[in-house]
Amino acid sequence: MKALVCCALAVLWGGSIAALGAPVLEALPLSAEASVEAGSVVTKTFTLRNTGDETLTITRVLASCGCTATTLEKNELAPGETVDLTARVDTTGFSGTVVKTVSVQSNDPVQPSLVLRMTLRIQPSPEAPVSASEDETPSALAAASPTAAEPGTTPARASSEVADAPSSPVSPSAEETPEETAEPSAWAQPALGAAAIVAALAGAFVARAALRRRAKS
Repeated sequence: MKALVCCALAVLWGGSIAALGAPVLEALPLSAEASVEAGSVVTKTFTLRNTGDETLTITRVLASCGCTATTLEKNELAPGETVDLTARVDTTGFSGTVVKTVSVQSNDPVQPSLVLRMTLRIQPSPEAPVSASEDETPSALAAASPTAAEPGTTPARASSEVADAPSSPVSPSAEETPEETAEPSAWAQPALGAAAIVAALAGAFVARAALRRRAKS
């Protein structure tokens, strides 16, 4: 039992000594909030401090998305030294409440990754055009307005009247009419009369010639 207690005290004592001789990363503030218009660029500055007893080395700074850019003047801090970390967020294409984070990774043995948070309430820009309602769209207005009828034609009736009207029989077109039923045209009638007259004269001439032959014989 005494051995276990001694081992526990040794571990705690060694951990305390290690903590006293290690770098510690702190940031002020840890989070920030802002209300901005859509399309604007928000700039926030976080102050990083090494509150430990050893040199702090910042190995990496990661933003949560490509819309956030960070700037860090140096990545090594002596004990008690500070540096500003600037984050710029482009709000183009965003709306409502948006949360962006920046992760600072260092050689801090207790907290190797420190997350900084930015909460942005993005409001629509006053210059953004207001979308028309469904009833005011050009297609809806065109459908509601009556169309002008072409010259020589009558306006179309309402769809309900057209649906109630009885369907009329379709007359056959000229191409569907048999050729035998077609009557002779007006120019063909005089030609037929002239042919009949010529035939009658020829018959009379032949008959007279026959009578003359009989008389001579």
